[in-house]
Amino acid sequence: MNCDGFNEFLAWGDEASEDMRKDALQHAAACEECRAVASGFEEFKRELRDDGKDDEDPPEVRDAILRYAAEQSELRRRARAPFEVPRPSRARILLRAASLVGATAGSFLVGRLSGTIPSDPIALRLRLAEAELAAGEVDRAHAEATQVLTAPAATLGDREWAKSILDRKRP
Repeated sequence: MNCDGFNEFLAWGDEASEDMRKDALQHAAACEECRAVASGFEEFKRELRDDGKDDEDPPEVRDAILRYAAEQSELRRRARAPFEVPRPSRARILLRAASLVGATAGSFLVGRLSGTIPSDPIALRLRLAEAELAAGEVDRAHAEATQVLTAPAATLGDREWAKSILDRKRP
């Protein structure tokens, strides 16, 4: 028998014939490499039979595993728990509504009382025409109102205002 035949004997295991067993034992007696393979194979089979029954994890490994399992369990419990959003009290809702009303009213009053000139060119022309009428410059006021009437961006309200300026002669 050669080394390949010995490996075949190991593969057959307990089902190998008696003649194959005798030849393999004679070959293993003469071949150191096959003896080492047979020894490793026997140790491997012994470990499979034992199935690690004598092995126990070190305490720090066991504690780390238990700690991780507890963390994962807590995470799953939190994920299943319903998410609750606290409802604001009635007083807080009323306070928010009052502050919104106050801010809106304040900004409206500031805008009205500031007397700012509008940035719309048509509205500026109409205000200028009103001021010119008040100053007695009727011709200039009529010229401004006429330009508003012919402006393509003028709204219906702007045109009505311009017509009212053209209808007036003096304030």
